[in-house]
Amino acid sequence: MKDKRLAGGYRLDLNGWTFLHVEGGPEEIGFQHGYLLAEKIKDGIERVRFWANGALKRDWAFFRETAENLYLSKIPEEQKSEIDAIVEGLQARGLSFDSLDIVALNGWLDTLTMHYWLKSKSGKVSPKPIPQPGGCSAFMATGTSTSNREIVVAHNSWWVYLIGSTWNTMIHMSPERGNQLLMQIMPGLLTSATDWYISSSGLVVTETTITGATTFNPDGTPYFTRARKAIQYSTDMDQWISTMIDRNNGGYANDWMIGDIKTGEIALLELGTFNHMVEKKRDGYFVGCNLAIDPKVRQETAFNYEDQSTSPTARRNRWIQLMEEHNGRIDVPKARELLADHFDTSLNRALPSRCTICGHVEEDVRGFPEADWGPNYPAGVFDGKVTCSSLAARGATWALWGKPCGKDFHAKEFLRLNAAYSWQEELLTDMRAYPWTLFDPGFKPS
Repeated sequence: MKDKRLAGGYRLDLNGWTFLHVEGGPEEIGFQHGYLLAEKIKDGIERVRFWANGALKRDWAFFRETAENLYLSKIPEEQKSEIDAIVEGLQARGLSFDSLDIVALNGWLDTLTMHYWLKSKSGKVSPKPIPQPGGCSAFMATGTSTSNREIVVAHNSWWVYLIGSTWNTMIHMSPERGNQLLMQIMPGLLTSATDWYISSSGLVVTETTITGATTFNPDGTPYFTRARKAIQYSTDMDQWISTMIDRNNGGYANDWMIGDIKTGEIALLELGTFNHMVEKKRDGYFVGCNLAIDPKVRQETAFNYEDQSTSPTARRNRWIQLMEEHNGRIDVPKARELLADHFDTSLNRALPSRCTICGHVEEDVRGFPEADWGPNYPAGVFDGKVTCSSLAARGATWALWGKPCGKDFHAKEFLRLNAAYSWQEELLTDMRAYPWTLFDPGFKPS
């Protein structure tokens, strides 16, 4: 294939990750993305479709219809051009997806929020907590909390392994307009969705989802288009926060952590649908564990905040223990170590479980009811990422594919012992824990 739009784009596969470099205008970036990741985009769509059918009883037509009715008219022209070019790249590789498929894929987390909102309105799940997609554990620290007063940020992603296995791509984007970006993506998405971002404007951003969110605004702008606009065009954290709040639809409600390496300041944006909270610090830390903190945001959730045995509450308790224990000594090596932590505060002992920073729901007979995952559900942590101010200045991050503790997940052995999940056999795959890898694309001077 000698399409001139491929010039400058390339792909590397290393230690379980795919690294993709794309550059140019939206037509070039989209075509490079679609062409170079074609088989991974196909796999992602198939997995979302398969899981939604099995777990939600929703077919792909529901995601396409929602995309057409709620998202399509709200996507900026630049992003539409990129989506159309992704489709052209896919079609150049012999795949027959159309633009609505890619909008539906980009909006699947917004649509998942809407799905549970609709069920809540119908009374079919309320007052049961409404499961938000995934989990995640994260922290961001600065000032005297870290060993050299740099910002240090760490994150691991939680989700069902059936779909989580698709999030092993790091993309370095050098667009004609706006900031250069490094972000972890599910192939085919304009934005991260696990939400690990570094921008050449000096921003580092991550999040953890808010458990039990019950609200949604179908008239708002979807998460995926706001998140991409915010990270590509914001020059400081206030601009980023303003973009995320503006016309928010409540899809994929999150506790966002934002750091500005130019100033050393960090912020927490807890963003529900109709309520939000912002807190900033130049000294200290924020932790993320899928637990709403602000009283007004909590009003938009259905969750038992008194129960100390839930995964979000137990992980928050453990994060605070770890941050205080290692106060003043937090750096990149320490952050990598903390992401592998296996102490369960709900049991007061070290045991890989739903309540540990390195989450192993597949080993927990309690399951993860807050996310609607039953006993020993095949879900939990599947990666780890860590960066700091000096690394982020050049767009660099350490990343590990698999569980930070180093334990592998073997699909056939798991299904032999857990027949209740045999419906996932067709696509559930092994997840090997690889070594930590440094991605260092080197942001070009503006």
